[in-house]
Amino acid sequence: MEQPLHKNRYIPGLDGLRAIAVLAVIAYHLNFDWAAGGLLGVTVFFVLSGYLITDLLITEFVTTDRINFRNFWIRRARRLLPAMFTMLLVVITWVTIFEQSMLDRLEEDTVAAILYVSNWWYIFQELSYFESFGPPSLLTHFWSLAVEEQFYILWPLVILLVLKMKAKEGSLFSLMLLGAIASAAAMTLLYEPGTDPSRVYYGTDTRIFSLLLGASLAVIWPSRKLSTNLPSEIRWKLDFVGLFALGFIFYMFYSTDQYQDFLYQGGMVAMSVASLLVVAVIVHPSSKLNTILSFKPLRWIGVRSYGIYLWHFPVIVLTSPQWGADAPSLIRTLLQMCLILSFASLSWTFIENPIRKGALTRFCRVVKCGEWRREKSFIGRFVTTASILCVFLTISTIGLTTTSVALSKDNVINTIQEKVGKEEPPTENKINEQDTKPETPKKEPKKEEPKEETPQIETPPAWANKSVTVIGDSVMIDVTPHLEEAFENVEVDAKIGRQFREAEDIVQQKKNNGSLGEIVVIELGANGPLSEEKLAELIKDIGTNRDVYMITTRVPKPWQNEINDTMKEVARDYNNVQVVDWFSFSKSHLEYIGNDGVHLTLTGARVYAEYLINHIK
Repeated sequence: MEQPLHKNRYIPGLDGLRAIAVLAVIAYHLNFDWAAGGLLGVTVFFVLSGYLITDLLITEFVTTDRINFRNFWIRRARRLLPAMFTMLLVVITWVTIFEQSMLDRLEEDTVAAILYVSNWWYIFQELSYFESFGPPSLLTHFWSLAVEEQFYILWPLVILLVLKMKAKEGSLFSLMLLGAIASAAAMTLLYEPGTDPSRVYYGTDTRIFSLLLGASLAVIWPSRKLSTNLPSEIRWKLDFVGLFALGFIFYMFYSTDQYQDFLYQGGMVAMSVASLLVVAVIVHPSSKLNTILSFKPLRWIGVRSYGIYLWHFPVIVLTSPQWGADAPSLIRTLLQMCLILSFASLSWTFIENPIRKGALTRFCRVVKCGEWRREKSFIGRFVTTASILCVFLTISTIGLTTTSVALSKDNVINTIQEKVGKEEPPTENKINEQDTKPETPKKEPKKEEPKEETPQIETPPAWANKSVTVIGDSVMIDVTPHLEEAFENVEVDAKIGRQFREAEDIVQQKKNNGSLGEIVVIELGANGPLSEEKLAELIKDIGTNRDVYMITTRVPKPWQNEINDTMKEVARDYNNVQVVDWFSFSKSHLEYIGNDGVHLTLTGARVYAEYLINHIK
């Protein structure tokens, strides 16, 4: 006889799956080469959340003929908000004391995080998940929590509406599947190959298909109807499907990366389907995969996965070197993992689990009934925890309000300066503000100057009179004046945010109008990766009758080393191509690089130009 599951059955294998997903995300943010696709761990979370929430809602409706929205949202708030607010208070306190330069951005991002609209905030602010320079927002990872919370708010209403219409399971499943198809299609249509994919990566509209696929599984594979008795041959096939799907998930973690077109043109859908299959197998009571993923260390991590996810990103950002593109340090990684797990464990022990078990209600009862003596131990823990949080709250409030006042003061000063025509006086130590420059500086008419004013750049006529075309991004903007001093005939085409894919069109356009120089300098790579094939095509388009100089990039992003290696590999095949290895040259000269780890200081811009010119000589 079939034995249906208890509706509240704990499934430990799901915690194991959560552990795998959160560890993949952490490995991705630690820049491990073997986890370039670790960002897909979020997709696993989406599918799992869609299944569990929908299964819970349908079970409640079947049992009570209603869905108690108030209880549902209170349970969600009690589970999610305490840990989130604790993390925010601690992080803001730390930044207030030790990293005040981050307060401006953190203030804005905190509001978006609390309102669970971080994903749309980043979209409307055009803040890339992949290509930002310098210290990223400490709350960037809140985008996925925002997507889930938006789903939690609206989905119970949709489920109740459909179920009240007496829709059959097949109709409900079809509706969810159509929604998932529409969302996946939106991702494919909105994604532009070769461009920053942040819009489709962040968007609720383009990511909800994973949640809907999980939800559709809850309709056709409800936990309350699964049988504990299953023939051995079917059980074996079930586990085989689960293991195969789990293997595919690991393969995606290892073999993909955020810039592969495939990921946004079906790859994430495939990942969602694989996650769906793993969830389906784990929740079945006859599955051996559930037993495998119930391994105690995995369960420990999985139970605390929400806290681990909350803490991992700020810990990694605050403890990583400013220029964090090199291979991760083993010692630093171990320390970071210890901090992440420690914070998450403390949060679970003293915040999340007590509140989940009714600590707030219990405290109110003690205060109301005066049961101080009987609850002495509990009151002590509660008051101690609350007192510590109050300290964090006080410091955080001071930090955020001080930032607001400072910003208001700056705005007033700027307004006054604009009206009276004052300009900020130049300073010796000020670093160029490259990111705010709208275009390449225009070449000024050359003036007769004594040679001693530019002693470090000597321009022998043999090469100084050659025509030079420079194609670059914002890094090259600050180098332009130095190149114009050195060359009689140089054209610098530099643009903020330019990527490698744009170079081919620029070269073709300049060839067509006859303005492509005898010497072509390529300074690109800070804003995204490139393939060996595309770079080879670019070299062929330039032609073998021109000398080509490719400058290696320095950018605190995972693709830095890949781009530099690709340049060196391609250059070996062409006699007219030379690599200018700025990365290696500047590695031990921190004074050349600005605070964002990419752009140049005043000294750096001058040395950069000299280094390039010496290669051209």
